[in-house]
Amino acid sequence: MINTVKRLLFQFLKIDGYLTVVQKSYLAGFTFGLLKNNPSYQWHYFVQSLVKEGDHILDIGANLGYFTLQFAGK
Repeated sequence: MINTVKRLLFQFLKIDGYLTVVQKSYLAGFTFGLLKNNPSYQWHYFVQSLVKEGDHILDIGANLGYFTLQFAGK
């Protein structure tokens, strides 16, 4: 089912629109704590707990900015 939804979104939105939807969905789910019970996202919540206000972060990656946006709010 989820693969069908992904395929349809990709088909209608093309790559830029699809990635925007994926990123915003993740960030909303993370922000509102909807992903806390999903083992796939435990690392994301753990890493966020390590960073304190005033810390400096060097985020080197080639993804959709998941960690960057989490750290930017600190």
